[in-house]
Amino acid sequence: MGASSPGPGATAAPRGESRDTRVAIEAALLPSLFDGESVAVIAVDRDGLVTALTPGAEVLLGYSESDLLGEPLHERLHHQRADGRPLAREDCPVVAALAAARPASEHEDVLVREDGSLLLVSWAFAPVVLARTLTGGVLTFHDVHAQRDEASRRGRRLVLAEAANLRLTLLADVSQLLAEAPADLHPALEALARRVTPALADWVAIDLLEQDGARARRVALVHHDPVVQERLRAELGPLPPLEAQARSPLAAVLLGGPLRHVRDFAALDDPADASWTERLSLVRSLGATEGIVAPLRARGRTLGALTLVRTGAGRPFRDEDVAFVADLAGRAAATVDTARLLQGQQHRAEQMQRALLPELPERIGGLRLAGLYRPASDLAQVGGDWYDAFALADGSVALVTGDVAGHDLHAATRMGAVRHKLRAIAADRVTRPSEVLTRLDRVLQRFAPEDVVTLVHARVRPGPGGWSAEWSCAGHPPPLLLVPGAGPRFLQAEADLPVGVADLPRHDSHAALPAGAVLVFYSDGLVEHPGESLTEGLQRLQRAAAGLEREPLDRLCRELLECAAPSGEDDIAVLAARLGTPDAPAPPPGQELSRVHLANLPLHLGTQFVQHTEGLLRELALLRAGARRTSAPAPPQRLLDLSAELQSTYARLLARPTEVVAAAAEAGRESCDVTYHVPAGASALADRLLTALEEADDFCRAQEHLLTLPPAPALVAYRDWLLGEFAHQLAGGAPRPWRRPGPVDPGAGGGAWRPAGPALHLEPEAGAVSAARRHVRRVLRDAGAQELEEPAELGVSELVTNVVLHARTTATVSVRTAPGGRVRIEVADSSGTPVQERRFGPGAETGRGLRLVGSVSTAWGVEEPPVGGGPGKVVWFEPRPDAGGPGSPEEEWAADLADLL
Repeated sequence: MGASSPGPGATAAPRGESRDTRVAIEAALLPSLFDGESVAVIAVDRDGLVTALTPGAEVLLGYSESDLLGEPLHERLHHQRADGRPLAREDCPVVAALAAARPASEHEDVLVREDGSLLLVSWAFAPVVLARTLTGGVLTFHDVHAQRDEASRRGRRLVLAEAANLRLTLLADVSQLLAEAPADLHPALEALARRVTPALADWVAIDLLEQDGARARRVALVHHDPVVQERLRAELGPLPPLEAQARSPLAAVLLGGPLRHVRDFAALDDPADASWTERLSLVRSLGATEGIVAPLRARGRTLGALTLVRTGAGRPFRDEDVAFVADLAGRAAATVDTARLLQGQQHRAEQMQRALLPELPERIGGLRLAGLYRPASDLAQVGGDWYDAFALADGSVALVTGDVAGHDLHAATRMGAVRHKLRAIAADRVTRPSEVLTRLDRVLQRFAPEDVVTLVHARVRPGPGGWSAEWSCAGHPPPLLLVPGAGPRFLQAEADLPVGVADLPRHDSHAALPAGAVLVFYSDGLVEHPGESLTEGLQRLQRAAAGLEREPLDRLCRELLECAAPSGEDDIAVLAARLGTPDAPAPPPGQELSRVHLANLPLHLGTQFVQHTEGLLRELALLRAGARRTSAPAPPQRLLDLSAELQSTYARLLARPTEVVAAAAEAGRESCDVTYHVPAGASALADRLLTALEEADDFCRAQEHLLTLPPAPALVAYRDWLLGEFAHQLAGGAPRPWRRPGPVDPGAGGGAWRPAGPALHLEPEAGAVSAARRHVRRVLRDAGAQELEEPAELGVSELVTNVVLHARTTATVSVRTAPGGRVRIEVADSSGTPVQERRFGPGAETGRGLRLVGSVSTAWGVEEPPVGGGPGKVVWFEPRPDAGGPGSPEEEWAADLADLL
């Protein structure tokens, strides 16, 4: 140590003289730090005399400081060896260290207490040198036994802390594991058992009570040894029934008792408890010295038991382990209870949803069917997916798959309402799928405006060469077609909007299908994955379907569900239909069928006839409904009778389109041959239908009760041929092909129509209407027919407007004349869209056009273009000289038309 100046009160000694520094040593060596009882320190001077003691030293030695001050350390405290023999001063290591001014230590030595007993200590000595002068030393020592006890206590505390930390870690891990548990709890409970093995137990079993509480099922059994674990799978499953009189720990806990800490398994053998006997056999097989059976209890109900077993005697369960297992069982029970509550809710929702789904027959006609419904994996989710299949009046079969937007109970209930509405609309009259969806759209927008539905509605029909399908998609994934010997492909369709979004035109698609093919309809849950495009999902489904076309339909549905790997976030509905070999329609009992062959049937006129007749049927049905209201004007009774007459004859005779017509239309042909098989008495039906339609024409012309316009002459000719062929062939006559009548004057003895001037070709643009009016006006003036200018301009304005707004193709305007002063205006376009007669109200912006044309003409009609002229139509009218005067209805309609344009 370096030199220091004397402290306060000290006087400097003359050079060459030594000084007594004991007081200064005491102050320097014994600061307040040494006042604690935990440190035993003795200070000595250079002669080895005691100058100070700490309280800790007093306690260990039994001396007070006053007893030892000025006493020699060796003679009072260190004069004896551990074996009791005396220790001479010259052999004392403390005295030697002091004399040599060096440190010394001893791990095990003895000091003599005041009572003469020996204290086993560990000591260390350090000399004190001030100004290069030895002034004394410091001896620190510890009770060896006390030190060992303290170390042992610290070790035990460390072990306890580590065990507590392990339990907290286990609890955190198990809590997270249970919070993320899937709908199927068994894997989660097995993971829980694995997590606590072997940290807390050598093997763990978890048993859950069934819903009735009379039986339990072992859902998890985990052993720390992987080799043993392999053979424990066979131990899972139902346990023997619980007996009320059983007193075993497992039975007591399952029957509502508290936690049991089992220290002797063999002593608890209960022959009356089969489940415990089975458990004891497991104990003997796996080994057990101690166990805890904790109840899984939530909301006052026991749901099962958690059993933890240790097989070694050296690791008993402590009280803190028992408390931890009770906490662990409580957390597991809460998860089991929550899952069962959600499963119950989902089960009830699924039951309701499945009750809303149809009972799908295995077969409808030549169609074999299978359906599959799988709810979402989220227990809180129910959905509005459904499938349906039902026969229609014409012998075709309707196939439907749809999805009401939403994943809740409301969506499930609305699904049932939408399904029944669709059935009712489709069964009301047989028509195109797009028309069915259009009517459904209007119903939903009127009565359920919040509903949005995606769906596919298809009609399949058998025929001599196979099957035909016609379908319309409303925002839904396309159907999948599986054909033996060919790869799976999707039946593409126009991307129409979902039902309930907007009242826009819908489209139909057609396909001819071979016998043995399988149609698969499905909801979007089968192909949609988070973060993945719909195209990727469809491609995955297409790959999954490869090679499944010959599988039984129920297996095919399951394979698609498994191979397509749906995300499970949405419910899924799948409908599969296998097309069998078409059979000839079976006649009613006791009645033979007759064949009616319609040769060269014109597709364009056939479509117009169906639209006109069914439009008339709709209006008559509305009139019949309105006649029941006292405020409505009463139409003639004969008109009301016609409604029932037409419905009973048309629906039974002509409502069924055939697959040949659909295939010909898809191929772009203008005509085809069609064969009907009808009862022999259908001749009377044809006569009654023709009579009713002719009588309806008179009401249409009268314009007093019907908005439907009378059919054009070409349509009348087609109708007469069609119904006449039924009567003619059923009476034994040979088929007579349809022959289109030429453009002749229907009332002037057959004089031909001749062009009155050059034709005008127009593009579908805004100026087309005014250009058509100027052209007609100029040609009529050149022909000397100025009196027809006004009705001709009104009519041609409407027809050209229709081309611009609806057909959207080039138009050709022609003026023709015939002997007798007859004038005919023609507007031709290249669109295959038929002319549609629309009802209109006072505020309607469209729908007046054909009514206007009919009011300014003596006759009008729609014809096919000349042979070889390609697709399209020709709409013509003969202007009436007295039409279109001031104040006339035609003038008012013309004003409305001008406002619209």
